[in-house]
Amino acid sequence: MKKNIKGSNFKTVRQFGNYEVISPTKLPLMLHNRKVAEFTMYYFGFPTGRYEVLTKGKIESANNPLVRIQSACKWGIEFGSQHCDCRWQLEKAKELISKEKAGLIIYAYDHGGKGVGIRNHSLIYSEGQSRGLELVVDAYVQLGFKEDYRDYDDIVSILKHFKIKKIRLLTNSPKRIKALKDAKIEVKRIPLEQAASENPYIIDEYKAKVTKLGHILHFKP
Repeated sequence: MKKNIKGSNFKTVRQFGNYEVISPTKLPLMLHNRKVAEFTMYYFGFPTGRYEVLTKGKIESANNPLVRIQSACKWGIEFGSQHCDCRWQLEKAKELISKEKAGLIIYAYDHGGKGVGIRNHSLIYSEGQSRGLELVVDAYVQLGFKEDYRDYDDIVSILKHFKIKKIRLLTNSPKRIKALKDAKIEVKRIPLEQAASENPYIIDEYKAKVTKLGHILHFKP
């Protein structure tokens, strides 16, 4: 593993208690409609996780910004797998936030596979298919994993770093909403659902999210 380079000569690295921030980086991002939108990227490093935060506008003075918390996903975002909606949600969030005066996307590298890590995520998918399991959630349980290892304390710290107390959250997950509300963040949910007619491969994923995880979706199993 490569060591982090540390030193006092880096102008863009700052320490805030138990986390560091590397910033800012201006990024012109391609949107789904082929238009380009300007975002600013910040890196947040905690003892418990690594995050990239894409911001639009003057986020620290924003009132009720649009926010997306995006778990990393090698299957969907990197390779374009249609078995999940991760890539679609990220691209849709970029598009929606680009139209706002201010908003942000928190990309959680260590939340991939609901926090099980790359190897175990591969194992869950492979074993789930080899055992003929219809829902990936069932593979987590059969292999002895918890269904979700993700923690939102770092994300709360990121929101507080930007002095954000009230958000419109792009999510279908009641667990994510509860975690932020428990941390005294005022949350209004904004749905972020891909149409099953647009991606028929998503049906099993949405079935699991509704029946096993209680996600708030229009999709009916």
